[in-house]
Amino acid sequence: MVSFRRPWLSRLVVVVFLPVIAALAGCSTGYVPAGYQGGYSDAALGGGMHRIAFSGNAYTSSAYVNDMALLRAAEVAAREGYSYFTIVQSSDGSRVYGVPDGPYGSGGTTIISKPRSQMIIKTSNTNSDASFEARSVISQTRARYGM
Repeated sequence: MVSFRRPWLSRLVVVVFLPVIAALAGCSTGYVPAGYQGGYSDAALGGGMHRIAFSGNAYTSSAYVNDMALLRAAEVAAREGYSYFTIVQSSDGSRVYGVPDGPYGSGGTTIISKPRSQMIIKTSNTNSDASFEARSVISQTRARYGM
């Protein structure tokens, strides 16, 4: 542990800085409704069709974003009373941009990517070669990510 001449300073480090470091360690987007840091959204389009999206922040992998969009699609299908869903359309809505380093960009540019997965699904109680079983997707994805 860090040793300080003033005992209150070591307590300050423990009380203030350790929680900040712990919070920063988990900065990737969680499985939450869409907000400033990302998350999922869904909208019913009618006729068993739904628009699903999951957005991540710069600390979130594309694979995680795709898995969470698929999880949300499965949850929507199950919530609506359907056993299966088919992805009718999907797109990568990721945003990539550069942020200048240093004062006035004198230190170069850092590239930041914010992954986003969007899809339109069709819910059904009939299995086909292209469909996903909602309950299987839910259980496998939750097990994979310890949810």
